[in-house]
Amino acid sequence: MPAAVPDCGPAEPPPPVPMVRLVLLGRMEAWSLASTAVLPRGRKARALLAILGLAEGRPVARATLAALLWSRTGAAQQRLSLRQALHEVQAALAAGGAPLLQPGRGSLTLPAGQVWVDALEAARAAATRPEGLERLGAGLLADLDGLDPAFDAWLAERRQALKASAAAVATGLLARAVGPEAQAAAARRLLAIDPEQETGWRALMRAMAAQGDAAAALAAYRRCQDTLAARLGAAPGPETAALAAALRQSGGASGGAAAAATAAGEAPAPPRLAARGRGSGCCRWPRRDRCRRRTSRSGWPRRSPRPWPACAGCSWWTAAPRRRRGAGGRRRRPGPSGSISC
Repeated sequence: MPAAVPDCGPAEPPPPVPMVRLVLLGRMEAWSLASTAVLPRGRKARALLAILGLAEGRPVARATLAALLWSRTGAAQQRLSLRQALHEVQAALAAGGAPLLQPGRGSLTLPAGQVWVDALEAARAAATRPEGLERLGAGLLADLDGLDPAFDAWLAERRQALKASAAAVATGLLARAVGPEAQAAAARRLLAIDPEQETGWRALMRAMAAQGDAAAALAAYRRCQDTLAARLGAAPGPETAALAAALRQSGGASGGAAAAATAAGEAPAPPRLAARGRGSGCCRWPRRDRCRRRTSRSGWPRRSPRPWPACAGCSWWTAAPRRRRGAGGRRRRPGPSGSISC
């Protein structure tokens, strides 16, 4: 006889398929399951749909919606405007074959299982898929600014909460990153979400210094200065400024190891002095006045009635100072020439 199949009970129903896809990061979009645009035309009707979508299936009171979208009108006008916007949203969703809005006596509900919202999904999947964090850096409902003072305040709070949650996840990923390349990628991800985070700028500077590129680390500091000045009207903090100063002391292209030691919190080694000599660029005079040796065609030093002052920096001979004309047209003799330093 065949073995009896154990009774596992009734099978669980499959999760509902989202009928509407709401794109709220950047410019707002709404698409049905058949890829039909179901976005209402009115800006306040779009805001009504966005508020219900971000509620995650929880009912929202009609009075709350009216106060958010029509805060400068009376109660009677608020109810009338809300009914008109509600009718527009229902007509747009019905045109795409998704009449999902559930009106109640004193509230409105958009079922969570049948609506996909990009901002909520990106925040949920941030820990497992860090590449989705960069999308959270885009402004939430960027095309609905200035709709109503109450709505603008609500939108600012939602943006700040979304940015804070994404920045917290990105900061945790940065703390767990191992190696300069991974740390630089994690720091850039954090700065794409919140460019005002000095933690990300310092991590990027340390990662660049650990890779031996002190110039890129200092360039990141200059970008940090510009960003904070443009957004906050402030300068980087003492810790960031001290890190930049240590990177400057560690040297440029020849200071990779010292820059890495600075990034690790160690004291940088003193910079090595450049070699002096004719080929080392020690002379800082203009090209026509640089120290040079007076030689004859045979290569021996040419005798001159006037001694040529020697360069104390590189031991080559310098050109004698030219005479200048005086007030009466006579040539003035230059003063005594001594040893000059390039």
